[in-house]
Amino acid sequence: MKQGAFQRGSKVRVINYSPFRCLTGIVQEIDKSADIEVSLYFYCIQLDGVNNQGPMWFQHEELELVGLNTNTR
Repeated sequence: MKQGAFQRGSKVRVINYSPFRCLTGIVQEIDKSADIEVSLYFYCIQLDGVNNQGPMWFQHEELELVGLNTNTR
């Protein structure tokens, strides 16, 4: 993956201005934009302590890394 992209299993924190700001979670899936000139990464995050129906998608700029890859597979 390109430098700056998070890996599946990484622990991240939401830093955008939303109801999810400051919550942490684990990267479940990664999707990269099809535009070759601009690398946009989207991450499906399972947020800790949030009772919703499943993981949520965030853009790379909305997240910060707080822990290394926790995936043991």
